[in-house]
Amino acid sequence: MGRIDEALRRSTAKKDTQVKAVEVPPDDMFVSPWNFAGPPEPVAQGPVRDGALDEPSSTGLHVIWPSLLARFKNEWRDRLAIGIDVEPGLAEQFRRLAATLLQNQRGENIRSVMITSAVPADGKTLTALNLSLILSESYKRRVLLIDGDLRRPTISAATNLAKAEGLSEIIAAADERRVPLVQLTETLTLLPGGRPNPDPLSGISSLRMQQLLREAVERFDWVILDTPPVGVAADAGLLCPMVDGTLLVVRAGKTPYKAIEHALEAIGRDRLLGVVLNGVQEHDRAEAYESGYYYSSQASDNVTS
Repeated sequence: MGRIDEALRRSTAKKDTQVKAVEVPPDDMFVSPWNFAGPPEPVAQGPVRDGALDEPSSTGLHVIWPSLLARFKNEWRDRLAIGIDVEPGLAEQFRRLAATLLQNQRGENIRSVMITSAVPADGKTLTALNLSLILSESYKRRVLLIDGDLRRPTISAATNLAKAEGLSEIIAAADERRVPLVQLTETLTLLPGGRPNPDPLSGISSLRMQQLLREAVERFDWVILDTPPVGVAADAGLLCPMVDGTLLVVRAGKTPYKAIEHALEAIGRDRLLGVVLNGVQEHDRAEAYESGYYYSSQASDNVTS
């Protein structure tokens, strides 16, 4: 991970290449499209002991899992970090990642996280899915998962919602529309991507998109946003200033070093929460622990979105 650390240092030095924060307009300048009978208040969190992390809960999960897993296509089910037959190591790494984010939330009030990668097939979509599942089902936080990869809405396809109206239609509509949320579980809600859009930049950079994200963090404990890879499209660079932080997914031994450098510069060191190292081999786990987040699963090798 020395090369990633070096890239992080370089991205810090190049301040002029960082994405500048988007100025969000006052509420009276934009009528929000957020109009749905959703949860009125975020889930209340109990008292926190100093220095203590939340412990994941398994209460009722044996009841939720069958109906939740049934929503996913067969090729995705055994790659998820929940279920009776889930690989223990896979679930544990996402619990560690979720616990770290929860700790950061208390210290820095982080509530919205963008998940992206440097290049395709690094595992960003699977990371966004599993992180959302662990935060909602294990830690009982109210999570909104947004399929923001509008060019290739993979989460929508994985949950059999490829033809459903979603974010693409909402941010491109001339009129004020109801936000089409899908309740996956009591604590996990999905905003589908909608129909694929080869050029979604005008909608992504719109005031409506900014306001939608602002109101989402007021209604949910966590907002997880899946986006296209940084090296493929400009979408992630436009969305990055609209969220509280970004996780960059890197596939061990596969992602080109130059692509990682480019992604770090585009995201900006001050907005990077950490690097998720995907596909770590067993003998490399000790080094990965020292460098940040990681998860490794033989089952995940066949799903690379």
